[in-house]
Amino acid sequence: MDVIISGYSGFVGSHLLKVLKKKNSVVKLNLRNFKNLEKKKIINFLNKNCKKDTILINCASSLNPKTKQDFFLNAKLPEIFFDFTKKNNLKFIHISTINTLIKERKDDYTISKKKGEIKINEQNCSIIRLPLIVKKKGDIYLQEGQLKKFFLYLKFFKLPIYPFIYPGALYRPIDIDDICRKIILLLKKKKMWQYKYSRKKNNVLF
Repeated sequence: MDVIISGYSGFVGSHLLKVLKKKNSVVKLNLRNFKNLEKKKIINFLNKNCKKDTILINCASSLNPKTKQDFFLNAKLPEIFFDFTKKNNLKFIHISTINTLIKERKDDYTISKKKGEIKINEQNCSIIRLPLIVKKKGDIYLQEGQLKKFFLYLKFFKLPIYPFIYPGALYRPIDIDDICRKIILLLKKKKMWQYKYSRKKNNVLF
């Protein structure tokens, strides 16, 4: 398969890239190469690198959006990818967050991610909404990804109870290797489907 992946330097993207490179032709979309994130520049890159059956995977995201560029990544970039893949009849996988399904979440990250999903509603694409992502070695949780900050928090603040900060927060950790395996299976399907990744029975719910 021919794949273009954005956000490949992040926790999810880097693990997915490692798996994809084993049996697929992968082009990395480095958004840091653009001095300013603009639709025209991104479209030019896609036109240059997309083939007839290319699959576009968007892992790019800003977890703590502050600048105009940050909000562009979360809210505008998915729309650009969706419009391009729909126009060219290509498959598109958008990695998002389960936070978008929680009404109580009103933070900038969740709101901007919700905006990024508004137009993604066609059968040529899938939204993968992930909960807490972890890296395990056997039964041991490693200090990587989203748990890295949590372990630092525990190191500096020794309390008898560690509450979740945001209302509606859910603790449903998913191992990154399991996520990668499920995405690879999804890539092989003829049609894309929107679904939510669920901890229940370690399966993907379509």
